[in-house]
Amino acid sequence: MGMAASQARYLGLTARKTNVEYEGQQINQARVALANQSADAFNQYLSLQAPTPPSTEDYKSTSYVYSDGNKEYTLDDYTRNSTNNEYPYVATISYKDYRYEAAKNIKSGVQIKTNEDNTSRYDDVGNYYPYVIMTSGGLKTLREVDLQAKNINLNNTINQTVEDNLNKQTEIKYNSEKGIWEGVTTDNNPKVDAYGTGEANKYLFTYDSNLNGYVAATITNIDGKEESLVNYNEGTGQIELLDSYNASARATDVDKLAIQTIKDKYGMADSVFYAFEDGENTMYISASDLASYMNQDYSAVNKLNTYFASNVEYTRKENVNAQITFDESGSYPAQILIDDDSLNGSAYELNAVTEKDDAAYNEAMKQYEYQCMIYQQTIEEINAKTEMIQQQDKTLELKLRQLDTEQEALQTEMESVKKVIDKNIESTFKTFQ
Repeated sequence: MGMAASQARYLGLTARKTNVEYEGQQINQARVALANQSADAFNQYLSLQAPTPPSTEDYKSTSYVYSDGNKEYTLDDYTRNSTNNEYPYVATISYKDYRYEAAKNIKSGVQIKTNEDNTSRYDDVGNYYPYVIMTSGGLKTLREVDLQAKNINLNNTINQTVEDNLNKQTEIKYNSEKGIWEGVTTDNNPKVDAYGTGEANKYLFTYDSNLNGYVAATITNIDGKEESLVNYNEGTGQIELLDSYNASARATDVDKLAIQTIKDKYGMADSVFYAFEDGENTMYISASDLASYMNQDYSAVNKLNTYFASNVEYTRKENVNAQITFDESGSYPAQILIDDDSLNGSAYELNAVTEKDDAAYNEAMKQYEYQCMIYQQTIEEINAKTEMIQQQDKTLELKLRQLDTEQEALQTEMESVKKVIDKNIESTFKTFQ
């Protein structure tokens, strides 16, 4: 190899060696960056906190209760009352109670028609069913509920027939000394058949076990007085029936309470409502709403307001003045004496009751399971990131080894070329020595 060629080869090897060293520095910097990323992942792993499962003890509460024989009361809280020496505490007590609550249900496309079936317009106790309504449960009758007191007519035509029949039965007589009607038996005890009055199919006589005989059945008038359905007229010797009487509202107590609750909530003034059964609820329609609805085409998609009221349980709270006696350690209340305006108040033993809040515990367990899922997912992400960093580092390490091998080969070749150059120099400049 000539000197010029040797020098050119040496310069090329030097450049290549410099490039290899530069590539090695770049790889080392990349491995340092990967090391930092690995350290961050490890620190992230160290900072993770494994979720702690909820303890059932954290969802238990102890309350102090007492009973007066009718209801069970819970002592919710108590504070000192410095102005009352006899009852030095103001205690907050709670108990379960019930109240009627009303709700509205708006129905669309309801079909209501006049009830033309005379045999189903009244039931056996005189309730009046003037309309029929198509519901999801089939065709049903609407029962009229009248909240106003009114005069009840016992239907004189039918009554007169009963009177005539009674007067023809000479065996039925009134014994004024015993106060009973003699000759009346279960078989021949007649009824008043006055539909729509609330007295339909009502027996005229009822058996009185104290008198050992039949007495006249009675009705309660608007003044709360009892009136006999049948009387004996001593002057004429005839049996007479009651023609009519002023009666209180024909609605049941349940109807009255439900409708009054509805009226109070929705500001309604109607005194007549119509009722029908819909599932477990008795639904009510006001007379004004029904009249308005009936003036429309019932086959069209029109809206009708229906109402219902139900007895709902709720927690009532009260504040009372009380004496509270604690246990020997003073840790918890053991007895309570309540100021109930009696001479000595009312004393009750307090019993500790521990309850578990299952709903809150189950919710906490769901949160725990969710946190476990997030925790496990984070661990997997860190592991996947670390594994990727390790793979990248191995790739860089392998490349660095290749560069190291290449550098050693270059170094060896450079030394060989340098020897050639040195030999060429020596042979050129030492020719005559």
